Amino acid sequence: MKDTGSYLPLFGLATLALTSVAFLEEISDSAEAVAPPPAAMSEVSNTVHPMNPFALQSLSADMHSSEVEIPAVADLPPGITYEPLEDDEVWIYDEIGEGGPEPAYHLETTTTTLPPLPTWEGGIPEVYGEGSGCSRAKANIIARAMWDRGANDDSVKEMLRIISRESLCDSSAHNDNTRTRDDSWGLCQQNNLSGWFDEGKLLENYDRFAFADDFAYNAESCAVMWEECGVGPWNYGNYYCSTPRELR
Repeated sequence: MKDTGSYLPLFGLATLALTSVAFLEEISDSAEAVAPPPAAMSEVSNTVHPMNPFALQSLSADMHSSEVEIPAVADLPPGITYEPLEDDEVWIYDEIGEGGPEPAYHLETTTTTLPPLPTWEGGIPEVYGEGSGCSRAKANIIARAMWDRGANDDSVKEMLRIISRESLCDSSAHNDNTRTRDDSWGLCQQNNLSGWFDEGKLLENYDRFAFADDFAYNAESCAVMWEECGVGPWNYGNYYCSTPRELR
C-alpha cells in the first residue's frame, strides 16, 4: 500500500484557492449590479463664483479615468445661476430697512482736499543788505512756526530780522568762539553754553546737530524760545526772558 499522506496538504491548498477565486468573482458581480452607471450621475456646471467658497473644481479619488467624479456642487434650484464678477469691479452694498426696495450696489469713490498752507506776504528784512535775509520759501516756514506758537505778524517780521542778523538765514551756521563764550547753533544762534539744551531746560528735546539738515525743525526751536522769552534772548547787551505781549 502506497503512503498518500504527503499528498493530502497539497490537495487541500488547491481546493482552497479555487474556492477563493469563485467567491471574489461573485462579490465583483454583485458590486457591478449595485453601482449606478456614470450616466446616472447629475451633470453640474463647474463654473466657479468668486463669492461662493464651496464651488470647487470637481474631485476624483486618484484622478484615474476609471473613477466616478464627485460633482463640485449639488444641482442648483431651477432659475438660479452663479455669475462671476469682473476682476476690476468693486462693489459696495447699500443697507436698507425692512420692507424697502431691493438691495442695490454701486461704485463709490472719495476725494480728500487739503487746504493750502498759509504763506508770508509781508516784508523780509535784510540786516546786512541784499542777500542777507531769508528767501520767500524759507520765510514761509519760519512764519508758520511762529504762527503755530501764537505770534502775530509783527512778531513774525521781528523774528525774520533776528534770523537775518544772527545767521543770514542759514540753519547750518555755527559760532564756536570760546573768547565770547559762544557755542551757538542754527538760524537764531541758540547758545549751548547758556544751558538751553541741557536736561530739564527749554530746548532739551531739540538736537542742535540736526539743525543744518532740517530747516523747519530749527525754525520750530526758534519759535519755542520766542514763545517762552519773547525777543529777550537776542537783545544784545540786555538779555532777558519774558512772555511775549500777545501771549500774556
